[in-house]
Amino acid sequence: MRLILLALCLLVVLPARAATPEVLANLDSLDKRRAEPGTIKEQEALLKKELKAAPEDYELLWRSSRLLNWQADGAADARLKKVLGKQAWEVCERGVKVAPQRVECQYYAAAGIGMYSQAVGIMKALGEGLEGKFNERLDAAIKINPDAPQLPVRRRMRGNGARRS
Repeated sequence: MRLILLALCLLVVLPARAATPEVLANLDSLDKRRAEPGTIKEQEALLKKELKAAPEDYELLWRSSRLLNWQADGAADARLKKVLGKQAWEVCERGVKVAPQRVECQYYAAAGIGMYSQAVGIMKALGEGLEGKFNERLDAAIKINPDAPQLPVRRRMRGNGARRS
């Protein structure tokens, strides 16, 4: 019984495995070169391996969503765009639960909602209530860090981040 309690205490005290700075730098480097042949497959394989070892690592979650959003944006097939957009959204919803004060997953979740919405069509997206979810994530990102590099898109959409009435 004492051994079980000790093991449980160690699980609570010991931090979860996280991706190394080298892995994160490699993923960022691959992302900058994502249009080059083979880099997407390499990025996917590295993310899959690292997320298997650390499924709730925030740094891996938002980078995974970044890749999925980029793939969705380039998808010619609406079904593929829908699947990739939904995956990007869901990955970052996990990230928001892990670190709600961070801007990346707030933004990439919104981007995933946008990709999914484009794929299913505006009327269906509105019917699913996605406008509110999209705006909620972007508003959270703006509140966290209005100067985040991802947010100029939002400022252009709404005039420097101010809410329209």
